[in-house]
Amino acid sequence: MNSKSVHLIRLDGSHTLGLGHVYRTRGLALQLRNEKQDSLFLVNNNSSVLKLLEDFKVKVLRDDYTDNEVNETMTNIIKTKNIRTIISDLLFYPKPYINFLKKIKLPKVSFHEHITDDNFSEILINYNTFKNSLSLVETKSLNCLGPKYCILPKTLLRHKPISVKMNVKKILLTFGGSDPTNFSCKVLTLLNHFKNCFDKQIEFTLHLGIANIREKEVKSIMKLSSLKFKLVREIDDFSNFMQEFDMAICSGGNTMYELCYLGIPSIVLPQNSHQENFARELHNNKFLRVVDINGSNFPNQFISNLLALLRDYRLRKDYQSITTKLFDGKGLERISQRIVNIQHC
Repeated sequence: MNSKSVHLIRLDGSHTLGLGHVYRTRGLALQLRNEKQDSLFLVNNNSSVLKLLEDFKVKVLRDDYTDNEVNETMTNIIKTKNIRTIISDLLFYPKPYINFLKKIKLPKVSFHEHITDDNFSEILINYNTFKNSLSLVETKSLNCLGPKYCILPKTLLRHKPISVKMNVKKILLTFGGSDPTNFSCKVLTLLNHFKNCFDKQIEFTLHLGIANIREKEVKSIMKLSSLKFKLVREIDDFSNFMQEFDMAICSGGNTMYELCYLGIPSIVLPQNSHQENFARELHNNKFLRVVDINGSNFPNQFISNLLALLRDYRLRKDYQSITTKLFDGKGLERISQRIVNIQHC
């Protein structure tokens, strides 16, 4: 072979879609790079996406791209590059794209959020499958299903679980790269409304993701509050940063799993229905607490759950004892090795 194997990675990210797809495929591409294999990304035109992928070769689609344009662009890339596999990470797969993949005589690797099998991929990846959240029927031996395939940042794996303290002093608020549901402002407002329930020494630190557009509104809410609010952005080592906290309030994306790995007791507010599905299974198995923001009595349920966890040292200790057993941190290596191996099948 005269040149390195190249993996063509197709994904989109935005304020609405979030950036979880970008973060995990970037992590996968870095791991494949360690295997002496390159990646070429085909993505939508979004500044946050392009910033996250600045260390890779990227082909950018037009703002108003069509399904046909995607398929034609991929066809041209396959003809001109040494493409060995096609890796896709989309929230939903359009029918024209599925039909295109079926015709391509290259191994296909597909990330999914909603299903555990498809009819167009040699390797299907869905690590959001816990005890009963999806129909866990592994009909293909190469499918990567369940927590052991969870992709966690390499920087996270250097850290040990936090020590659960008797009294909570610092609580992290983090709602993904874009926070499309604007939990940042909603939670700040709610905490301020119930400010008398909290010890004045507790510090609430809100981390705004790279694509969050609510900084001005957030600062306005914080300025008018008597609670100890702190705002941070652009954290170089987010894994190390998370270790500073005794508790967290987060969305149901990958950060939820990272907090589990570090043993940080968490309240989860899902951004959408599939996050609700994953988080609810973890809730039912006592890994964390989920509160449905669309529930009829959300404010009181949120505060009561938060205070219950905040005030009960033993409960937080119990959560940590099982969350730290959920992921072993080897998911990325397992997935990359399957991708490398499939080229030789």
